[in-house]
Amino acid sequence: MELKPEHLAFLKANEHHFATAKDGWVQNVEGLDMLEHIYHQYLDSRFILTKWCKDCVFNMILRLAHLYELNKPNENTSTRKPKLRR
Repeated sequence: MELKPEHLAFLKANEHHFATAKDGWVQNVEGLDMLEHIYHQYLDSRFILTKWCKDCVFNMILRLAHLYELNKPNENTSTRKPKLRR
């Protein structure tokens, strides 16, 4: 499933939360409402986030990190054509 550009940009801007979650912790998560909105759009529309539940937030962020990894552009890909060797 392809993410909308604005959702992909938001996830990229919050990529640091994904890195900390993979290390086993999250703290001061900004944009929690938008993260929950993206989760509803692409993963589970019936999901209810209990924002004061650290495990709930942590698990949501891990799932969003996986979604982001599947959709982020490959930074090693160049749009320029390679030079031909003679």
